[in-house]
Amino acid sequence: MRLLRPLLPLFSMVLFLLSFYLTLNFSLSRQEAVECPRIEGRSLDEARRILENVGLSLSVSRFERKEDLPNGTVLVQDPKEGTTIKKGRRVHAIVSMGPKVVACPEVLGMRLEEAESLLKQKGLTVGKVVYVPSKHIGVVLAQSPHPYNPQREGLGVTLFVGSQETEYYILPDIHLDDLEAFQAELKEKGITYRTLFERDENCGIIPTIELSGGKGKFISTKEELVIKVCTRR
Repeated sequence: MRLLRPLLPLFSMVLFLLSFYLTLNFSLSRQEAVECPRIEGRSLDEARRILENVGLSLSVSRFERKEDLPNGTVLVQDPKEGTTIKKGRRVHAIVSMGPKVVACPEVLGMRLEEAESLLKQKGLTVGKVVYVPSKHIGVVLAQSPHPYNPQREGLGVTLFVGSQETEYYILPDIHLDDLEAFQAELKEKGITYRTLFERDENCGIIPTIELSGGKGKFISTKEELVIKVCTRR
């Protein structure tokens, strides 16, 4: 026992240093812990900036094709949002490659069937066909998107195709006093029409006239026009 007495101060010092080290280490470990922020749905640049602001870094695990999210969007993160981790740790992410994009082929001058076949080969479809008057019947005159512009795979391309030439007529703004002259003009141009008289208490004192196409609109001379006259009595 006498031999140990000189060592007691040394033991006390060791215990003090050990206690101080453990306390300091625990304190430092608590200071270095941060809550992982949410980066899902963010672009890569945004995700890196958010993580760096709290002392973390980003690591991309892999890319996956995602049709409904742009290229470079974070799909999944690990650790998840709200997880407590130490500063300096990496947050792993799965990132979207976005939809597959192809160059829209040129189909101008092709027959509609040929254009449809070529678009199908490129992973595209015919979205809408708009027929326009032209002597080049059945031929693609214009397209949207334009040739060689990028287009998402699977989406449709609008084609403007020539059809039999048709005359068009601009509907005027007419009043009741002009009705007979307007009807005579329609007959002269070969435009068929129907005149409907409706009684409605909501009509104004002066009868109003509505045209099925709407004033200022183009109608084909082959379409039937409906003239609706609204009166109170």
